[in-house]
Amino acid sequence: MRGSCPLCKSKTKSFVVSEEKELWFCTDCGAVGNIIGFVMKVHELTYSQAVERLAAEYHIAAESFLAEGISDEDLLKSIENQISSCKTRLQECTYQYEIDNLLDRYSWLLEEKKHFIIYVDAKDKIQSVPSPLTTDSNHK
Repeated sequence: MRGSCPLCKSKTKSFVVSEEKELWFCTDCGAVGNIIGFVMKVHELTYSQAVERLAAEYHIAAESFLAEGISDEDLLKSIENQISSCKTRLQECTYQYEIDNLLDRYSWLLEEKKHFIIYVDAKDKIQSVPSPLTTDSNHK
């Protein structure tokens, strides 16, 4: 699918969505990402806020937005691999517009990594808090 980019307000059909790859990309401003990254950019939210917003909007558990069967560590490795790939490509670029686009992507990936780490840390803290509904057999 193609359309105008809501980020750079381009009048051309520079915004491309790949349903197959579950990614979006703007050929004008170079912005790229997945649905969570899109919501983060459009609404200026953190990673966890974007996940919560999407979950609430579609009435599903926030965990559904995280890839099933993939651990947090694997997702973090994926982001780090993309950062590494971006660094390599930056060293090979010769055209300024490519460098600018890659720098934008690199910055975005670093932000996504930061927000993802904050999200995982918060999730771990929440999961480690005992539920007040559980009973302790020692307190009968």
